[in-house]
Amino acid sequence: MVKEMDYDLLIAIEESNVRKFQIALKKGANISGIVSEEYEEYGDFESSYGFTFLAVAAETALREIINVQHNKKGFNKEEYEKQYSDAFEIFNTLKALKPNESQEDCISAKICIEGIAETREMELYDDPYCYGYDEFDEEMGEDEWISEDPVVEYLKSFKFE
Repeated sequence: MVKEMDYDLLIAIEESNVRKFQIALKKGANISGIVSEEYEEYGDFESSYGFTFLAVAAETALREIINVQHNKKGFNKEEYEKQYSDAFEIFNTLKALKPNESQEDCISAKICIEGIAETREMELYDDPYCYGYDEFDEEMGEDEWISEDPVVEYLKSFKFE
């Protein structure tokens, strides 16, 4: 059974609502929660089934990064984080609280971010022009070129214990 404070925490994460997030934490919401079918009665969370709350926070903060258009020098990490500052505040706060993400059959934030990086790599491979690249660097192979994408490098910079 889902506790109301846990639902409130999940909604705050998804809405990037820092005030609701802080209230849910003060009420004692479970920071190690996992989105399950039990949340179905509260809304449509099917795409997040199995995600830890930290993974939901990571996905909320980083989901738009897949579509960032730029050239090799054009991605500005600080600007992106500022644009989604509330989502990053929630993600960083939750990460600092060190929720248990080693539960069985769950998708952790680390796995979520790796998935976002893989999606970005596939999108770049399929259509580099769509992301602001005029052409592949002819001196590098496509795999090497994609691995040096600043967005992919940024995603791979996230560390988890």
